[in-house]
Amino acid sequence: MVVFAVVVAAACVLASPDYDGDDASASASSGAGTGSGSGASAGTSADATSESDAGSGSAGASETGTSDASTTGPDVTTGMTTTTTGTTTGSSTSDGSTTEEEPPAMRLQHYADGACQFPLWCYFEPDIFDGQPGRMLSQECFTGLTPPLRISRVGYWVAATRGAPTNPAIEVHGYEGDVPSPEPIAPPFALADADVTPGYHEVDVDYELMVESFCVGVGGGELFADTGLGIAVDNVPPPAGRSFYRVDGAGQCNTNTAFYDIAAAKPTPTAQWCVDVDIQLL
Repeated sequence: MVVFAVVVAAACVLASPDYDGDDASASASSGAGTGSGSGASAGTSADATSESDAGSGSAGASETGTSDASTTGPDVTTGMTTTTTGTTTGSSTSDGSTTEEEPPAMRLQHYADGACQFPLWCYFEPDIFDGQPGRMLSQECFTGLTPPLRISRVGYWVAATRGAPTNPAIEVHGYEGDVPSPEPIAPPFALADADVTPGYHEVDVDYELMVESFCVGVGGGELFADTGLGIAVDNVPPPAGRSFYRVDGAGQCNTNTAFYDIAAAKPTPTAQWCVDVDIQLL
């Protein structure tokens, strides 16, 4: 299957997300580029490795990690890693009363540390770092939580950019029918240009939600502004209903308002977004 393929020099093809055949011809990539290549694709090599490491948590916070991973195939493990930081103990005041401290923050992430080298976006073949212009939106979904909850921080890896990605923003969507809601459930958090340069970034946010599941990711880029944003993915295939993308580009590199499930669409790479969040259960 070709997820993002050559049609003309300025367009790419996005195949049906329910395709279940051979995806050997699919190519996906990340990286800045001039858009002068001969064709277009999206994704990166799924078996590529990276020496980069995920960002660290807040300084001085104690951390204990747990994982409820499930094996999906030989030597392939997926699951959500939860890291708890902080404390729930109270403190006494001068009049003998007790004040309750903030609930502990939990770090949620699905991606494999050290594997966030390539982005998932439209690109000109054969250079995965020669990105097509268009707006790409990642959404990684986290489920089975106990509301109310607060999202206090979002971290993400930028693998590559085309120019300065237009209107970069963090978006939080609901999780409806095992897919992100068409519209955000909270106002988008606008990012600065410095927040979407290649590398790991984290920003403090304040989203209080009354939901058991949500999706979060970063969007940026615009077709007519000739910009693009390549958020990184790891090299671990996601289970169905967890990692999604939406793209507004040329030709069939345009999903309109629909989100495509990476597990079903099988771009190259078929992998999880390198996006993590800190939440507090209120």
